[in-house]
Amino acid sequence: SLQPLVIKNEEYKYVVVDGQQRLTTIFIILKAFENFINGEKRKFSIIYDRDKSKEFLENIHERNEEEAEQNADFWYMFNAYETVLSWIEGENIFNKKF
Repeated sequence: SLQPLVIKNEEYKYVVVDGQQRLTTIFIILKAFENFINGEKRKFSIIYDRDKSKEFLENIHERNEEEAEQNADFWYMFNAYETVLSWIEGENIFNKKF
């Protein structure tokens, strides 16, 4: 089961107190699914305290291994994204009947 997120409401945004990794994982999964669906894109983003993490994650579908190796956060995000893509493609999830 998914553990809860602990958040703090600040005017126009929510600050995640606990659960950043879970939230990032969910965001990466949604980014991977964007490659396989047409239509409206998500209406939210994640802003990180760490330098350039938001930009890297927002455009992760355009990144490569060399860019990911620039810092540890990028490397983990990129590898998680590639793993999710491999799972989606391997399971042929969009051609299955449920």
